[in-house]
Amino acid sequence: MDTVLHGAPKEGVRKEAPKSLSHRVSAFLRRARVAILAFAGVLVAAIAVIAIVTTANDSAARKAALVMDKLSTDSSAWGSETDATKKAELEKSMLSSADSIIAKYPKSLQAQQALSVKAAVAGDKKEWEQAEKAWIQASSIMPKAFFAPVALQNAAMAAEERGANDKAKEYYKSFLDRYSKTAAGAAHAWFALGRLAEEAKDFVGAVGNYEKISAQWPQSDWAKLARDRVIFIKASGLAK
Repeated sequence: MDTVLHGAPKEGVRKEAPKSLSHRVSAFLRRARVAILAFAGVLVAAIAVIAIVTTANDSAARKAALVMDKLSTDSSAWGSETDATKKAELEKSMLSSADSIIAKYPKSLQAQQALSVKAAVAGDKKEWEQAEKAWIQASSIMPKAFFAPVALQNAAMAAEERGANDKAKEYYKSFLDRYSKTAAGAAHAWFALGRLAEEAKDFVGAVGNYEKISAQWPQSDWAKLARDRVIFIKASGLAK
């Protein structure tokens, strides 16, 4: 997942001037956030199949699976629909199904997926506060499920999109505390914390966050970006 969602460009990183590099990094991270948030809708459709297979053991579970199957179908169609009217109709159907699932099965994997659909819809509309709330709620349902860390990182990125950097840092740190040993995306989280520290003019803290990436994932693209940021900060005399 880390390669698909967070992969950085492999060439031309260290040859750029600091100002150009800074702008490129910022633009890249924004594209990465958008890609991750958009990917959520596709992921929900895929993992819905798992929910159908693993929970269809009794009458209530079969009913939940049927509702989830409709949500999955609508989600897949919504993600690829280009006609505005049809997309709006699918969205209405999706949100209705999602709300029904959340109300009937509030502590289930299906509810987690339904909340993720709602978050993806909100993100598509750039309603970042609503997206953030839905992602956080999704991450708190079955926190040991494999989708919970994805939801938590998405909450952090939604918070960044609305300019709530302190809240974003809180979510990234929570992600690293809970999932850094088991989930993909830890290098991205450390880089985001480094960049947010830079924005807050905490250059010593930024260097510390970037150096964690170089130490743990020295061959990754995130490490290459992190090393360039460290070189720039130190060469500028900012980390004192």
